[in-house]
Amino acid sequence: DSISPNELAEVFVGFANSDGGKVLLGLDDNGDIIGITKDKIEEWVINICRNNCEPGIIPLVETVEVEPAKKVMVVTIPRGLGSVYKTNRGRWRIRVGSTTREASTEELARLFQQRGMVHFDIAPVPKVGFGQLDMRRVRYYWEVIRKIKLDEVETKLEDLLLNSQIMTQIDEGKFLTIAGTLIFAKNPERFLPQAGITAVRFKGNDLSYETLDREDIEEALVNSYDDEGK
Repeated sequence: DSISPNELAEVFVGFANSDGGKVLLGLDDNGDIIGITKDKIEEWVINICRNNCEPGIIPLVETVEVEPAKKVMVVTIPRGLGSVYKTNRGRWRIRVGSTTREASTEELARLFQQRGMVHFDIAPVPKVGFGQLDMRRVRYYWEVIRKIKLDEVETKLEDLLLNSQIMTQIDEGKFLTIAGTLIFAKNPERFLPQAGITAVRFKGNDLSYETLDREDIEEALVNSYDDEGK
């Protein structure tokens, strides 16, 4: 019972991101039965699954008396079928053998792909943080397009960017997403040199016709403004 909610959440997330499994509470580090002693432990476990795991996990909780006056709680964590889980501290965990460890970038990408959750536009761009934002573009987006005055909202700008998936948080910190970088970063071609738009004009409606004009656009998607900030 000495395990903390944050530590237990990492174990739950690890099972949900793998094949599911059972967590036994009431054993010491050597596997000896000491029995559960925490009051309202079932409520405690369920609250951890709901509040410390994102998205929330629905466990199966059973209490088993294995020795006289000694009970063990068995928490069954199902395999996450349509989600990839992290803790509320932004930690992505998987199970490897009998251990819970941090998922590597490659493992996380594979997990998202396996569960049909690959969204290229919201992937983080390493080392592109808050300081690389072009604040004029950001302000124009919120105040002109979204009609939200940044000076009048209580939510911090960073939280707005996270909630809008312009930024994302991983273990290493908070970074712009690919979409956020392309639209709102200063000189996005520095960070995503492989990204760009090729505009081609053909003679006629068939792409096999003669090419009349072509332009490769590698700069910011919104690169210039008029007097209104557009």
